[in-house]
Amino acid sequence: MTGNRSDQSSSAHTRKAADTMGDELTQNKLPCAVSLDFEELAQGQQCILIRLAGETYTLRKTQSGKLILNK
Repeated sequence: MTGNRSDQSSSAHTRKAADTMGDELTQNKLPCAVSLDFEELAQGQQCILIRLAGETYTLRKTQSGKLILNK
């Protein structure tokens, strides 16, 4: 984060979205400890690699804005 106004605005928007998502998760009573924003994690890319128990998964954003998880 460079500290300029657009970075601060983007960061605030991300926190607000995460807070809203957290509220939705709490209301649905899903056992989630953390809510993350895909756009922030992906840093402008269309996919994220996720490792779990020695396996690598790809979380990809489609053109229609949906997420697909593949092993």
